[in-house]
Amino acid sequence: MDKFVLALERTLRFLQNSQHDGGLGVVSDAKIVVEESLARYKKNGTLGFRDKGKIRFLFLPTNELQEIAVLNGWGDEYMEIAKIVDDFLA
Repeated sequence: MDKFVLALERTLRFLQNSQHDGGLGVVSDAKIVVEESLARYKKNGTLGFRDKGKIRFLFLPTNELQEIAVLNGWGDEYMEIAKIVDDFLA
């Protein structure tokens, strides 16, 4: 299985166990973006322009996903995942 799929699946596991989002209310939104993009990638073997944009935005430095990761104790893991995602989308 490719690194990108594993990175998104890992992100989902972390999100499912995240209790804090700093009052942003975005954990569920982030899960939806990751779940939908992952499903389409698994089905088609690629990501469309929209999915790439959503994933790229979600993993931007200092975006809400990074804040969620830090608040929930998986900030270091987030950085590893973000690197894989960034390399994939490059």
